[in-house]
Amino acid sequence: MKSSETTRAVGGSISGRRVATGTRVAAVLSVLLIWAGAVAPIQAADIYVDAQLAFDCTGGNYSIASRDCSGADGNAYNTIQEAVDAASPGDTIHIRAGTYHGGAGGEVKPAVDITDITATEANPIVITNYNDESVICDGANPTKLYFFRLTRCHWITIRGIEFVNVKRSGIYIQETGGIIGGTSHINVEYCEVRDSGNIVVNTYFAGLKMVGPVRYVRFANCIVYNSGAGIGVGEYPVQTTSSAAVPPIAGNTGYTEDMPEADWDAWEGWVNLAARYCTIEDCIVYDSHGRDEHSDGIGCRYAIECLYKNNISFRNVDDNFDMLAGTRIMLVGNIAFDANPNNTVDGDGNGAKLGVRGGLDNVAHHNILFSNERAGLDMADTERAEVYNNTCYGNGWKGIFFESSRAQIGGARILNNIAAYNSEDIAKISTTRVVEVDYNCVADSNTHGSAFYLGPHSLISTNPQFANAALPVNTSFPPGLTIPEKLQYIRDQVYQKLSLSAASSCIDAGTVIGGVTDGYVGGAPDMGALEWSASVVGRYVFYNNCYFDGDDPAAGVSDDGAIATDKTALLPGGTGTFGNYTSYARGINGVMVDIDSPGGTPMASD
Repeated sequence: MKSSETTRAVGGSISGRRVATGTRVAAVLSVLLIWAGAVAPIQAADIYVDAQLAFDCTGGNYSIASRDCSGADGNAYNTIQEAVDAASPGDTIHIRAGTYHGGAGGEVKPAVDITDITATEANPIVITNYNDESVICDGANPTKLYFFRLTRCHWITIRGIEFVNVKRSGIYIQETGGIIGGTSHINVEYCEVRDSGNIVVNTYFAGLKMVGPVRYVRFANCIVYNSGAGIGVGEYPVQTTSSAAVPPIAGNTGYTEDMPEADWDAWEGWVNLAARYCTIEDCIVYDSHGRDEHSDGIGCRYAIECLYKNNISFRNVDDNFDMLAGTRIMLVGNIAFDANPNNTVDGDGNGAKLGVRGGLDNVAHHNILFSNERAGLDMADTERAEVYNNTCYGNGWKGIFFESSRAQIGGARILNNIAAYNSEDIAKISTTRVVEVDYNCVADSNTHGSAFYLGPHSLISTNPQFANAALPVNTSFPPGLTIPEKLQYIRDQVYQKLSLSAASSCIDAGTVIGGVTDGYVGGAPDMGALEWSASVVGRYVFYNNCYFDGDDPAAGVSDDGAIATDKTALLPGGTGTFGNYTSYARGINGVMVDIDSPGGTPMASD
């Protein structure tokens, strides 16, 4: 949690107190996923999988307590595949604690093959660890390319499973038959993949991956580390710039000439090749390695209208985020640092890169990208990029960089960003067209060779005054943390490091952007990814002029000793209980509030 100077207002006078707190206010866009119409739920079954079983319990006589066939809790199988084969829409497959191995059939056959299963929104099939037990799927002995592989499936959730030693991917979701949306509505959450995808030297495979024109696939609250690559989105079949640029150029499949800019708005992207309406959110990816040029943290190729939100990616040997040839991708609220930590020749080392092989209408806002070996945010070839409220600090090359060259009517929009103490802060190549740029803060003079005019309201050669920019980020997680707790552990440190100090000139110095800066605090949005605000973090009643404050009627530090520790403030919408009332004979004669980062000394008039 952020440790910050907090001012306590006590009965009209002020005393200082340090507390631990963390405050962030930042509005982000979301992708609206439109699901199929609701269907009435059916009678669902609970199916169990237990590696301790010597044989299956198919007569409804499985015992949860004793983990044998002596009970009446339902059917159980000793392999996951058997349970999947027996499941119907609406069923939940509960996997008991233990280690599950690859099974027979050679490495090409996945350990669990989920094919041609169609459930519904109201009656999904859920595959989950039972009661938060530790379920480990080991892809070694015999070696498996994939542990779970899903093909032509709909409405399936996989939750709470660990994957280790898988030669390629722990979970591989595909549509390779050319059917748009032939696989859809797959939800993967609270899963972990480690030590996978790099068993063969010089290989790289994402621990979690979706391939082909899948629809509405979601990875959430997952973690991938020490693997060939982290989380991937790929096209099928594999394309090159000569076959599929974004927007299309002469020679691409179906195009004899470059697509005119007037047609870009109506173009939907390569919908027959890659994912659409998919989401990766609240995931952690780190230490991807195996092949310097391709071991990215989170990457996508040719995706359309997909959302990458609130993820943390660090110390991956190539890019932390690599969004190749995307159309209307949204990169929102992510944190990326220490890309290519060993400065290898082939590792790119960008915090986030959007647009190699082209890109169209990609949006990046409220991302924090720092200490990456190359650029913080490289919008690369993305035409009409929108870049708002990002913080790019201490990257080895550009803070924010634009390399598009085709748009002559539309162009990039660059507002409310902070780029500070990078080799160059905000820059572009000469052919990149910019239609709106202002309200940015750069710490350099912005007179270097690839710089450009940043607008009348930008702050040039300005120190943004971060709260604690020198603070190192500890990535050694304390034992026992859940995935959400690990996310918060890193976020708290990054927010403490790169939030704005109360004296920053970036506070209230931005401009309003609909859907991006909604909910800002103060007279205007702040520049950068973290909105500064004073906030009330403590509310107390105390017994003034009593024995516990030294019988002192004046406001002062001694009043802390007279706080009624068994009383709490009744907040709006709450219902009063005994803990909200004081029975002090002198009534309520002392009230305190703790204010985080007040930006000045509060007065009684406040």
